Amino acid sequence: MDNRTIQEFAVVARKIWWRRNKLLFEGSFAHRNAVVREARGILDLQIEEESRLVRGQTNTLEEDWQAPPSNWIKLNWDSVVDKANGVIGVRVAVRDSFGYTIATKKTNKLLFPDPLLAEAFGALKAVQFGVELGLSQVIVEGDSLQVINAMRSDKEGCNSVRALVLD
Repeated sequence: MDNRTIQEFAVVARKIWWRRNKLLFEGSFAHRNAVVREARGILDLQIEEESRLVRGQTNTLEEDWQAPPSNWIKLNWDSVVDKANGVIGVRVAVRDSFGYTIATKKTNKLLFPDPLLAEAFGALKAVQFGVELGLSQVIVEGDSLQVINAMRSDKEGCNSVRALVLD
């Protein structure tokens, strides 16, 4: 068996296991097409990363990335804004203390195209994804210091960023 087939089997088997656990512990059951779609997304990201490494390209953001402590998980998110179409895009990566990618998610939303609002929405999606996966001992990391500070703060505020952080 070639390496690609083994990787595909491992990713699909893990997704099936997550699907089983969601049924047992949360009472929700994902359609098999969703499992395959998520597995393909993970495999596509792996292929993209491998091809970049082969070409000698590196992501400068990943060079600064630091692994979480042992037995902890790190949720990283990044948001983009398409002002012309009024769309915000979010990508979330979940990594363990060895730096291995455990899960990824990407989503788009029609939302006012404000970069700070996009980062706050990204933080919300990252935390929701962590809850969805049943993670504990999590570090949440993003690019926006304003959003990170809002997440840490106990102060009440009345703005769109604070509203998303409180969710």
